[in-house]
Amino acid sequence: MLEAEVITPEPVAATCPAGACASPRVAQAALTGTALYDSGMFCCETVLTVANEAAGSRLPAEVMSLGSGFWGGMAGDGSTCGALVGAIMAVGLMSGRTAIDGAWEESTSASDQVRREFSELFGGTTCDAIIRPFGGMETDDRHKHCAALTGQTSAMVVRIAEERGWL
Repeated sequence: MLEAEVITPEPVAATCPAGACASPRVAQAALTGTALYDSGMFCCETVLTVANEAAGSRLPAEVMSLGSGFWGGMAGDGSTCGALVGAIMAVGLMSGRTAIDGAWEESTSASDQVRREFSELFGGTTCDAIIRPFGGMETDDRHKHCAALTGQTSAMVVRIAEERGWL
């Protein structure tokens, strides 16, 4: 089993990793993602909401409900982090195919980029591995870390969308 790198939770105002907030829209995504998580939205719900807003609200605000089961992994099972799931859903929103015979390569390439960057930044892709250094789900340190992680993941999606010309 791979051990997660311990990442010190960042202050709410500093949610972008070095150099990752290259545009005002990316910086705003980081701040909004952190604030929504702090207000009670789950990580997957938050990333979907921020990405949908950045994309011009292509879907109604209720899009967040698609992510409601992704907290602590899938319904608390410790599997894939909900922020990562939301990020990949957001990539699909902005670049996914809209017909069965539509092009899928761009969305798949971007999803792989999100997965790789997320894993490098947070030391893994599972909720269990990411929160273990913080003592599990019920600690204040874990909440602070997940708030920053959710903001950073929201910013990552918006940055990738800008880089690929979707926004």
